[in-house]
Amino acid sequence: MIGILPHNLDYEKSILAGCLLYLDEKDTALEILGHEDFYRSAHQIIFRAVKYLTRKKEPVDIITVKDCIATNDNSENFGGAFLLAEIINEPIPSNTEHYCLKVKAMSSARKLIETCNDISKACFEPGGDYEAILDKAQADILSVDFGGKDNFITMEDLSIESMERYEAVKNGTFEMGIRTGFHDLDAVTGGGLKGSKFIIIAARPRIGKTAFMLCLARNIARRGHRVGIFEIEMDKEELDDRLMAMETGFNTLKFTAGRGIKEQADWDILNNAAGKKAKWQIWIDDTGGLSIQELKRRSRKLKKLGVEIIFIDQLSKITGGHGRSEYEKKTDIVNQLAELKKELRMPVVLLAQVNRKLEDRSNKAPTLGDLKATGSLEEDSDIILLGHRPYEYDKEKEDPHLAYWEVAKNRGGPEWMSKMRWDPKKTMFQDLAREG
Repeated sequence: MIGILPHNLDYEKSILAGCLLYLDEKDTALEILGHEDFYRSAHQIIFRAVKYLTRKKEPVDIITVKDCIATNDNSENFGGAFLLAEIINEPIPSNTEHYCLKVKAMSSARKLIETCNDISKACFEPGGDYEAILDKAQADILSVDFGGKDNFITMEDLSIESMERYEAVKNGTFEMGIRTGFHDLDAVTGGGLKGSKFIIIAARPRIGKTAFMLCLARNIARRGHRVGIFEIEMDKEELDDRLMAMETGFNTLKFTAGRGIKEQADWDILNNAAGKKAKWQIWIDDTGGLSIQELKRRSRKLKKLGVEIIFIDQLSKITGGHGRSEYEKKTDIVNQLAELKKELRMPVVLLAQVNRKLEDRSNKAPTLGDLKATGSLEEDSDIILLGHRPYEYDKEKEDPHLAYWEVAKNRGGPEWMSKMRWDPKKTMFQDLAREG
Protein backbone atom coordinates (compact mmCIF):
# COMPACT_ATOMS: atom_id res chain seq x y z
CA MET A 1 0.00 0.00 0.00
CA ILE A 2 1.44 3.36 -1.05
CA GLY A 3 0.58 6.34 1.13
CA ILE A 4 1.69 9.95 1.11
CA LEU A 5 5.38 10.34 0.31
CA PRO A 6 7.59 11.45 3.25
CA HIS A 7 7.78 15.24 3.63
CA ASN A 8 7.39 18.06 6.17
CA LEU A 9 6.28 21.41 4.81
CA ASP A 10 6.76 23.17 8.17
CA TYR A 11 10.46 22.20 8.17
CA GLU A 12 10.83 23.40 4.59
CA LYS A 13 9.20 26.79 5.28
CA SER A 14 11.27 27.27 8.44
CA ILE A 15 14.52 26.58 6.53
CA LEU A 16 13.53 29.05 3.80
CA ALA A 17 12.69 31.68 6.43
CA GLY A 18 16.19 31.31 7.84
CA CYS A 19 17.68 31.63 4.35
CA LEU A 20 15.82 34.88 3.69
CA LEU A 21 16.66 36.49 7.02
CA TYR A 22 20.06 35.25 8.20
CA LEU A 23 23.35 34.70 6.34
CA ASP A 24 24.58 31.84 8.55
CA GLU A 25 21.30 29.94 8.21
CA LYS A 26 21.46 30.31 4.41
CA ASP A 27 25.04 29.05 4.15
CA THR A 28 24.26 25.98 6.29
CA ALA A 29 21.22 25.11 4.15
CA LEU A 30 23.16 25.51 0.89
CA GLU A 31 25.86 23.12 2.13
CA ILE A 32 23.37 20.33 2.86
CA LEU A 33 20.42 20.74 0.49
CA GLY A 34 19.73 21.02 -3.21
CA HIS A 35 16.50 22.54 -4.46
CA GLU A 36 15.31 19.04 -5.48
CA ASP A 37 15.23 18.04 -1.80
CA PHE A 38 12.18 20.24 -1.16
CA TYR A 39 8.84 18.49 -1.60
CA ARG A 40 6.76 21.48 -2.63
CA SER A 41 7.60 22.88 -6.09
CA ALA A 42 7.20 26.49 -4.90
CA HIS A 43 9.78 25.84 -2.19
CA GLN A 44 12.14 24.40 -4.81
CA ILE A 45 11.82 27.59 -6.85
CA ILE A 46 12.56 29.82 -3.84
CA PHE A 47 15.61 27.81 -2.77
CA ARG A 48 16.94 27.78 -6.34
CA ALA A 49 16.70 31.60 -6.37
CA VAL A 50 18.53 31.77 -3.01
CA LYS A 51 21.31 29.63 -4.43
CA TYR A 52 21.50 31.68 -7.65
CA LEU A 53 21.79 34.99 -5.80
CA THR A 54 24.41 33.56 -3.44
CA ARG A 55 26.49 32.37 -6.39
CA LYS A 56 26.27 35.84 -7.93
CA LYS A 57 27.32 37.34 -4.58
CA GLU A 58 24.13 39.41 -4.48
CA PRO A 59 21.95 40.15 -1.40
CA VAL A 60 19.35 37.54 -0.47
CA ASP A 61 16.07 38.87 0.90
CA ILE A 62 12.37 38.80 0.10
CA ILE A 63 12.67 41.49 -2.62
CA THR A 64 15.73 40.13 -4.44
CA VAL A 65 14.35 36.56 -4.37
CA LYS A 66 10.99 37.70 -5.77
CA ASP A 67 12.72 39.63 -8.58
CA CYS A 68 15.07 36.74 -9.33
CA ILE A 69 12.16 34.32 -9.67
CA ALA A 70 10.26 36.73 -11.92
CA THR A 71 13.32 37.07 -14.18
CA ASN A 72 14.68 33.52 -14.29
CA ASP A 73 11.96 31.03 -13.33
CA ASN A 74 8.49 29.89 -14.24
CA SER A 75 6.36 31.91 -11.83
CA GLU A 76 3.20 29.91 -12.58
CA ASN A 77 4.23 27.37 -9.91
CA PHE A 78 5.15 30.07 -7.42
CA GLY A 79 2.89 31.85 -4.94
CA GLY A 80 4.53 35.26 -5.42
CA ALA A 81 5.06 37.92 -2.76
CA PHE A 82 2.22 36.49 -0.66
CA LEU A 83 4.02 33.17 -0.22
CA LEU A 84 7.36 34.87 0.55
CA ALA A 85 5.67 37.08 3.16
CA GLU A 86 4.09 33.99 4.70
CA ILE A 87 7.45 32.22 4.82
CA ILE A 88 9.38 34.99 6.57
CA ASN A 89 6.80 34.91 9.35
CA GLU A 90 7.63 31.24 9.99
CA PRO A 91 9.74 30.44 13.08
CA ILE A 92 13.48 30.28 12.39
CA PRO A 93 14.98 26.81 13.05
CA SER A 94 16.57 26.45 16.47
CA ASN A 95 19.13 24.18 14.76
CA THR A 96 19.27 24.71 11.00
CA GLU A 97 21.56 21.75 10.36
CA HIS A 98 19.15 19.40 12.15
CA TYR A 99 16.17 20.71 10.12
CA CYS A 100 18.12 20.41 6.86
CA LEU A 101 19.21 16.85 7.58
CA LYS A 102 15.59 15.92 8.32
CA VAL A 103 14.44 17.38 4.99
CA LYS A 104 17.36 15.67 3.23
CA ALA A 105 16.46 12.33 4.81
CA MET A 106 12.84 12.62 3.68
CA SER A 107 13.99 13.55 0.16
CA SER A 108 16.26 10.50 0.12
CA ALA A 109 13.41 8.33 1.38
CA ARG A 110 11.27 9.48 -1.55
CA LYS A 111 14.07 8.57 -3.96
CA LEU A 112 14.48 5.19 -2.25
CA ILE A 113 10.76 4.49 -2.64
CA GLU A 114 10.99 5.33 -6.34
CA THR A 115 14.08 3.12 -6.74
CA CYS A 116 12.44 0.17 -4.95
CA ASN A 117 9.35 0.51 -7.12
CA ASP A 118 11.53 0.35 -10.24
CA ILE A 119 13.36 -2.73 -8.88
CA SER A 120 10.06 -4.44 -8.09
CA LYS A 121 8.72 -3.80 -11.60
CA ALA A 122 11.92 -5.17 -13.16
CA CYS A 123 11.66 -8.37 -11.08
CA PHE A 124 8.13 -9.00 -12.35
CA GLU A 125 9.23 -8.75 -15.99
CA PRO A 126 9.23 -12.21 -17.62
CA GLY A 127 12.65 -13.59 -18.54
CA GLY A 128 14.51 -10.94 -16.55
CA ASP A 129 18.26 -11.04 -16.03
CA TYR A 130 18.10 -11.19 -12.24
CA GLU A 131 21.85 -10.92 -11.67
CA ALA A 132 21.89 -7.74 -13.75
CA ILE A 133 18.83 -6.46 -11.86
CA LEU A 134 20.61 -7.11 -8.55
CA ASP A 135 23.73 -5.33 -9.78
CA LYS A 136 21.74 -2.28 -10.89
CA ALA A 137 19.62 -2.37 -7.73
CA GLN A 138 22.69 -2.20 -5.51
CA ALA A 139 24.20 0.63 -7.52
CA ASP A 140 20.92 2.59 -7.48
CA ILE A 141 20.28 2.06 -3.77
CA LEU A 142 23.86 2.99 -2.81
CA SER A 143 23.52 6.14 -4.90
CA VAL A 144 20.71 7.35 -2.62
CA ASP A 145 22.50 9.74 -0.29
CA PHE A 146 21.05 10.46 3.17
CA GLY A 147 23.78 12.94 4.03
CA GLY A 148 24.61 15.20 1.10
CA LYS A 149 23.40 16.88 -2.05
CA ASP A 150 22.47 15.36 -5.38
CA ASN A 151 24.95 15.23 -8.23
CA PHE A 152 22.84 17.39 -10.56
CA ILE A 153 24.53 20.66 -11.49
CA THR A 154 23.42 23.48 -13.75
CA MET A 155 25.68 24.89 -16.44
CA GLU A 156 25.71 28.15 -14.52
CA ASP A 157 27.03 26.50 -11.36
CA LEU A 158 29.50 24.39 -13.34
CA SER A 159 30.85 27.46 -15.15
CA ILE A 160 31.38 29.30 -11.87
CA GLU A 161 33.14 26.27 -10.35
CA SER A 162 35.34 25.92 -13.43
CA MET A 163 36.40 29.57 -13.25
CA GLU A 164 37.32 29.06 -9.58
CA ARG A 165 39.34 25.99 -10.58
CA TYR A 166 41.15 27.90 -13.36
CA GLU A 167 41.98 30.66 -10.89
CA ALA A 168 43.35 28.08 -8.42
CA VAL A 169 45.60 26.70 -11.17
CA LYS A 170 46.84 30.22 -11.94
CA ASN A 171 47.52 30.91 -8.25
CA GLY A 172 49.22 27.56 -7.68
CA THR A 173 46.61 26.44 -5.13
CA PHE A 174 44.89 23.82 -7.28
CA GLU A 175 44.89 20.33 -5.73
CA MET A 176 46.72 18.01 -8.10
CA GLY A 177 45.94 14.36 -8.74
CA ILE A 178 47.26 11.26 -7.00
CA ARG A 179 51.03 11.25 -7.48
CA THR A 180 52.33 7.93 -8.82
CA GLY A 181 55.95 8.37 -7.80
CA PHE A 182 57.08 8.19 -11.44
CA HIS A 183 58.13 11.60 -12.75
CA ASP A 184 57.20 11.11 -16.41
CA LEU A 185 53.80 9.57 -15.63
CA ASP A 186 52.92 12.36 -13.22
CA ALA A 187 54.00 14.93 -15.83
CA VAL A 188 51.97 13.58 -18.77
CA THR A 189 48.85 13.13 -16.59
CA GLY A 190 48.95 16.75 -15.47
CA GLY A 191 50.17 16.15 -11.92
CA GLY A 192 48.98 12.63 -11.21
CA LEU A 193 45.93 10.39 -11.59
CA LYS A 194 42.63 12.07 -10.84
CA GLY A 195 38.92 11.84 -11.48
CA SER A 196 37.04 9.17 -13.41
CA LYS A 197 39.86 7.47 -15.30
CA PHE A 198 39.96 3.94 -16.71
CA ILE A 199 43.63 3.00 -16.91
CA ILE A 200 45.11 -0.10 -18.56
CA ILE A 201 48.48 -1.62 -17.61
CA ALA A 202 49.31 -4.10 -20.38
CA ALA A 203 52.30 -6.30 -21.19
CA ARG A 204 53.29 -9.87 -21.95
CA PRO A 205 53.86 -12.30 -19.04
CA ARG A 206 57.16 -11.94 -17.12
CA ILE A 207 57.50 -8.24 -18.03
CA GLY A 208 56.26 -7.03 -14.63
CA LYS A 209 52.62 -5.89 -14.79
CA THR A 210 51.93 -6.87 -11.18
CA ALA A 211 55.26 -5.44 -10.05
CA PHE A 212 54.47 -2.11 -11.74
CA MET A 213 51.00 -2.11 -10.16
CA LEU A 214 52.54 -2.66 -6.72
CA CYS A 215 55.08 0.12 -7.31
CA LEU A 216 52.20 2.49 -8.07
CA ALA A 217 50.13 1.27 -5.09
CA ARG A 218 53.13 1.60 -2.74
CA ASN A 219 54.06 5.07 -3.96
CA ILE A 220 50.46 6.25 -3.70
CA ALA A 221 49.89 4.76 -0.23
CA ARG A 222 53.15 6.25 1.08
CA ARG A 223 51.70 9.66 0.25
CA GLY A 224 48.70 9.03 2.50
CA HIS A 225 46.13 7.98 -0.12
CA ARG A 226 43.80 5.00 0.32
CA VAL A 227 44.29 2.20 -2.19
CA GLY A 228 42.21 -0.86 -3.10
CA ILE A 229 43.68 -3.94 -4.83
CA PHE A 230 41.80 -6.89 -6.30
CA GLU A 231 44.48 -9.55 -6.71
CA ILE A 232 42.56 -12.26 -8.57
CA GLU A 233 45.65 -14.05 -9.88
CA MET A 234 48.00 -14.58 -6.90
CA ASP A 235 47.78 -14.79 -3.11
CA LYS A 236 47.91 -11.77 -0.82
CA GLU A 237 50.96 -13.21 0.95
CA GLU A 238 52.97 -13.07 -2.29
CA LEU A 239 51.94 -9.44 -2.79
CA ASP A 240 53.07 -8.63 0.73
CA ASP A 241 56.43 -10.36 0.17
CA ARG A 242 56.97 -8.18 -2.89
CA LEU A 243 56.06 -5.00 -1.01
CA MET A 244 58.41 -6.00 1.79
CA ALA A 245 61.21 -6.60 -0.74
CA MET A 246 60.69 -3.09 -2.10
CA GLU A 247 60.97 -1.61 1.40
CA THR A 248 63.94 -3.66 2.64
CA GLY A 249 65.91 -4.35 -0.54
CA PHE A 250 65.91 -8.05 0.35
CA ASN A 251 65.38 -10.68 -2.32
CA THR A 252 61.89 -12.19 -1.94
CA LEU A 253 63.52 -15.63 -1.68
CA LYS A 254 64.75 -14.59 1.76
CA PHE A 255 61.18 -14.70 2.99
CA THR A 256 60.35 -18.17 1.66
CA ALA A 257 63.51 -20.23 1.02
CA GLY A 258 65.99 -21.89 3.36
CA ARG A 259 65.83 -20.65 6.95
CA GLY A 260 64.72 -17.18 5.98
CA ILE A 261 66.05 -14.10 7.79
CA LYS A 262 68.83 -15.09 10.23
CA GLU A 263 70.96 -12.03 11.03
CA GLN A 264 69.71 -9.70 13.78
CA ALA A 265 70.62 -6.66 11.66
CA ASP A 266 68.37 -7.97 8.90
CA TRP A 267 65.57 -8.57 11.40
CA ASP A 268 65.90 -4.96 12.54
CA ILE A 269 65.55 -3.78 8.92
CA LEU A 270 62.56 -6.10 8.45
CA ASN A 271 60.78 -4.90 11.59
CA ASN A 272 61.35 -1.27 10.68
CA ALA A 273 59.95 -1.85 7.19
CA ALA A 274 56.96 -3.76 8.57
CA GLY A 275 56.18 -0.85 10.90
CA LYS A 276 56.16 1.62 8.01
CA LYS A 277 54.18 -0.68 5.73
CA ALA A 278 51.54 -1.35 8.39
CA LYS A 279 50.55 2.33 8.24
CA TRP A 280 49.74 2.24 4.52
CA GLN A 281 46.02 2.36 3.89
CA ILE A 282 45.83 -0.46 1.35
CA TRP A 283 42.91 -2.90 1.18
CA ILE A 284 43.64 -6.21 -0.62
CA ASP A 285 41.07 -8.77 -1.81
CA ASP A 286 42.70 -11.91 -3.22
CA THR A 287 39.50 -13.86 -3.94
CA GLY A 288 40.04 -15.96 -7.05
CA GLY A 289 37.63 -16.08 -9.99
CA LEU A 290 35.63 -12.98 -9.04
CA SER A 291 32.67 -12.28 -11.32
CA ILE A 292 32.35 -8.81 -12.77
CA GLN A 293 29.14 -8.25 -10.77
CA GLU A 294 30.80 -9.23 -7.47
CA LEU A 295 33.89 -7.18 -8.28
CA LYS A 296 31.71 -4.13 -8.84
CA ARG A 297 29.85 -4.69 -5.57
CA ARG A 298 33.09 -4.99 -3.62
CA SER A 299 34.46 -1.90 -5.36
CA ARG A 300 31.50 0.08 -4.09
CA LYS A 301 32.30 -1.09 -0.56
CA LEU A 302 35.88 0.14 -1.00
CA LYS A 303 34.50 3.51 -2.09
CA LYS A 304 32.53 3.65 1.17
CA LEU A 305 35.80 3.03 3.04
CA GLY A 306 37.32 6.10 1.43
CA VAL A 307 39.49 4.33 -1.15
CA GLU A 308 40.68 6.76 -3.85
CA ILE A 309 42.04 4.40 -6.53
CA ILE A 310 41.38 0.72 -7.36
CA PHE A 311 43.75 -1.77 -9.03
CA ILE A 312 42.49 -5.02 -10.61
CA ASP A 313 44.92 -7.85 -11.43
CA GLN A 314 43.87 -9.00 -14.02
CA LEU A 315 41.29 -9.02 -16.84
CA SER A 316 41.74 -12.67 -17.87
CA LYS A 317 40.83 -13.84 -14.34
CA ILE A 318 37.50 -11.96 -14.10
CA THR A 319 34.51 -14.24 -14.75
CA GLY A 320 31.05 -13.42 -16.06
CA GLY A 321 30.28 -10.97 -18.81
CA HIS A 322 27.59 -11.29 -21.46
CA GLY A 323 28.23 -12.82 -24.86
CA ARG A 324 28.75 -16.14 -26.60
CA SER A 325 32.45 -15.94 -27.36
CA GLU A 326 35.26 -15.25 -24.91
CA TYR A 327 36.00 -12.03 -26.79
CA GLU A 328 32.41 -10.82 -26.35
CA LYS A 329 32.47 -11.66 -22.64
CA LYS A 330 35.74 -9.80 -22.07
CA THR A 331 34.43 -6.85 -24.06
CA ASP A 332 31.37 -6.68 -21.80
CA ILE A 333 33.57 -6.86 -18.69
CA VAL A 334 35.74 -4.02 -19.97
CA ASN A 335 32.62 -1.98 -20.81
CA GLN A 336 31.30 -2.47 -17.27
CA LEU A 337 34.61 -1.46 -15.68
CA ALA A 338 34.70 1.65 -17.86
CA GLU A 339 31.25 2.52 -16.51
CA LEU A 340 32.35 1.72 -12.95
CA LYS A 341 35.02 4.45 -12.96
CA LYS A 342 32.27 6.99 -13.68
CA GLU A 343 30.03 5.59 -10.97
CA LEU A 344 32.83 5.65 -8.38
CA ARG A 345 34.37 8.86 -9.72
CA MET A 346 37.91 7.59 -9.19
CA PRO A 347 40.72 5.99 -11.21
CA VAL A 348 40.19 2.28 -11.92
CA VAL A 349 43.36 0.50 -13.08
CA LEU A 350 43.06 -2.83 -14.92
CA LEU A 351 45.95 -5.16 -15.75
CA ALA A 352 45.77 -7.07 -19.03
CA GLN A 353 47.93 -9.20 -21.28
CA VAL A 354 48.73 -8.20 -24.84
CA ASN A 355 48.46 -10.47 -27.86
CA ARG A 356 51.11 -13.22 -27.83
CA LYS A 357 51.58 -12.79 -31.59
CA LEU A 358 53.98 -9.91 -30.89
CA GLU A 359 56.57 -12.54 -29.92
CA ASP A 360 56.69 -13.61 -33.57
CA ARG A 361 57.90 -10.13 -34.57
CA SER A 362 61.47 -8.91 -34.62
CA ASN A 363 60.43 -5.87 -32.55
CA LYS A 364 58.85 -7.27 -29.40
CA ALA A 365 57.71 -3.91 -27.98
CA PRO A 366 53.88 -3.95 -27.69
CA THR A 367 51.64 -1.53 -29.57
CA LEU A 368 47.99 -0.56 -29.21
CA GLY A 369 47.22 -2.98 -32.06
CA ASP A 370 48.25 -5.85 -29.77
CA LEU A 371 45.22 -5.12 -27.56
CA LYS A 372 42.68 -5.71 -30.33
CA ALA A 373 42.04 -9.34 -29.38
CA THR A 374 41.32 -8.50 -25.72
CA GLY A 375 37.94 -6.85 -25.35
CA SER A 376 37.52 -3.15 -26.03
CA LEU A 377 40.53 -1.99 -24.01
CA GLU A 378 41.71 0.63 -26.47
CA GLU A 379 38.25 2.08 -27.08
CA ASP A 380 37.06 2.30 -23.46
CA SER A 381 40.28 3.33 -21.72
CA ASP A 382 41.46 6.83 -20.87
CA ILE A 383 45.12 5.90 -20.36
CA ILE A 384 47.05 2.87 -21.62
CA LEU A 385 50.50 1.94 -20.28
CA LEU A 386 52.41 -0.65 -22.32
CA GLY A 387 55.36 -2.36 -20.65
CA HIS A 388 58.45 -3.83 -22.31
CA ARG A 389 61.77 -5.24 -21.07
CA PRO A 390 64.02 -6.09 -24.08
CA TYR A 391 66.24 -8.39 -21.97
CA GLU A 392 63.40 -10.91 -21.72
CA TYR A 393 63.73 -11.51 -25.48
CA ASP A 394 67.49 -11.04 -26.03
CA LYS A 395 69.45 -11.91 -22.94
CA GLU A 396 72.83 -11.64 -24.71
CA LYS A 397 72.63 -8.09 -26.04
CA GLU A 398 70.23 -6.20 -23.80
CA ASP A 399 70.71 -4.57 -20.40
CA PRO A 400 68.87 -6.75 -17.85
CA HIS A 401 67.79 -3.64 -15.91
CA LEU A 402 66.40 -1.61 -18.82
CA ALA A 403 62.59 -1.25 -18.98
CA TYR A 404 60.11 0.89 -20.88
CA TRP A 405 56.61 1.93 -19.89
CA GLU A 406 54.95 3.74 -22.77
CA VAL A 407 51.95 6.00 -22.28
CA ALA A 408 50.47 4.79 -25.57
CA LYS A 409 47.09 6.45 -25.06
CA ASN A 410 46.34 9.47 -22.94
CA ARG A 411 42.94 11.02 -23.45
CA GLY A 412 43.37 14.75 -22.93
CA GLY A 413 47.17 14.59 -22.64
CA PRO A 414 50.39 13.70 -24.48
CA GLU A 415 51.75 10.24 -25.19
CA TRP A 416 55.19 9.42 -23.81
CA MET A 417 57.89 6.74 -23.67
CA SER A 418 59.32 6.47 -20.17
CA LYS A 419 62.65 4.71 -19.58
CA MET A 420 62.94 2.93 -16.23
CA ARG A 421 65.25 0.67 -14.28
CA TRP A 422 64.06 -2.84 -13.39
CA ASP A 423 65.39 -4.28 -10.13
CA PRO A 424 64.70 -8.06 -10.16
CA LYS A 425 65.82 -8.50 -6.55
CA LYS A 426 63.24 -6.01 -5.27
CA THR A 427 60.81 -6.84 -8.13
CA MET A 428 60.27 -3.13 -8.70
CA PHE A 429 60.63 -0.39 -11.30
CA GLN A 430 62.37 2.94 -10.65
CA ASP A 431 62.77 6.19 -12.56
CA LEU A 432 66.24 6.10 -14.13
CA ALA A 433 67.07 9.59 -12.89
CA ARG A 434 65.25 9.16 -9.56
CA GLU A 435 66.18 5.82 -8.13
CA GLY A 436 65.54 5.03 -4.47
